Parts: sequence; C-alpha cells; structure tokens
Amino acid sequence: MRVLYLQGDHYQMGLQHGEQVTDLRAQIIAMMDARLKHLERRDDLSRNLQRVKVAWNRSARSTLAMLQGIADALAIPRARLFLYALASYLDDSSATRRATEGCTVWAASGNATRDGTPILTKNRDYSLAHLPLQLLAHASPQRGYRHLYVTSAGSAGVPCLRRTGTHPDGRADPRERVRRPRRAWGPAGPTRGSAVPR
Repeated sequence: MRVLYLQGDHYQMGLQHGEQVTDLRAQIIAMMDARLKHLERRDDLSRNLQRVKVAWNRSARSTLAMLQGIADALAIPRARLFLYALASYLDDSSATRRATEGCTVWAASGNATRDGTPILTKNRDYSLAHLPLQLLAHASPQRGYRHLYVTSAGSAGVPCLRRTGTHPDGRADPRERVRRPRRAWGPAGPTRGSAVPR
C-alpha cells in the first residue's frame, strides 16, 4: 500500500496528496467517470448537491480545502472532484437505490483486548473497485491532531480535528454518518462514539 506524508493546512495537505499520486491520475479519472456516469443523469442531483454544499460549507470546511488542493494538484475541475467525493452520500439519498456503502466502526476494551488497552477502528466499507487506489496517509495538520488514515488516491479522507479523531493521549472520537429515517448528509454526522483508556 502506498504511503503519503501530509502536513500543513488542509489545502496544503490536499495539494501534497495530489502531488504524491500524480502517476495515478488516469486511474482516478477513470474511476470518477465510472462513478459519476449514473449520478449526472439523476433528476434530483442539483437539489441534493446544493443541500450537501450548504452542510459541508458549514461543518466540513477542512475536507473541502483538502479536496481543492487535490483537485489543483491533479488538474481536475474542483466541482467534479467535489461531486465524486459526494457520490456515496448522493447515492444514499436516492429512494430507488439501497445504500451499500459506508463505514463500520467498532471498539474493544477491558477483557476483550490483550492488555486491557482500548482499540478503536474504522473499516472502510467501500467499493472493491477502489482497492488499486487505496493508500495510507500520515497526516500532521497545522491545526488538530497527527493521525493515520486509509483513503483512496484522489479522495480527501476525513481530517482529524480537535473534536474528532485519535488524540495524542490515546482517546478517540470517531464521527460517522448513520443511516436512519431522517437523512444526514456527509461526514461528521450527528452520532459518535468514543473510547477512553483507563
């Protein structure tokens, strides 16, 4: 698995991400084209896209900045990369499609671990087609906590800010969108879990 090293503000981290995967640009574009083909034909795309833009401009600016950096480094139109980043959320919003993507978060502590130290993990339940683009990122953001995350080339991942992620003292607070009757749009959804070492 390829490893990226990212530091600075979130735009700079996105720019570095893009610069470190320029050799994968053709594969990223092909994946985008395949993923967006059906989305761009949807009647409700504009309405749903606007709802997500409003939510992300309010609560996911760091992710937007990373996407802008990635788009600029890979010479991909920002609006197209944004749409690609939102594809799974927009698919979830469709009444005619059953949501099949998301992430699984689990934790173990106490007797369930070898030495009692809590373990928290988030599995990327994502299309297997993305495996050739999968990579590990070592992130050292200007604000927030140093962290590791698994993502795909051309995708921003979820930055760990002060209110989410793995903290230097070992605490973790994953935020995950949750499927429920009322729709939640995008990362940093309304529910969360945390594991704190004893």
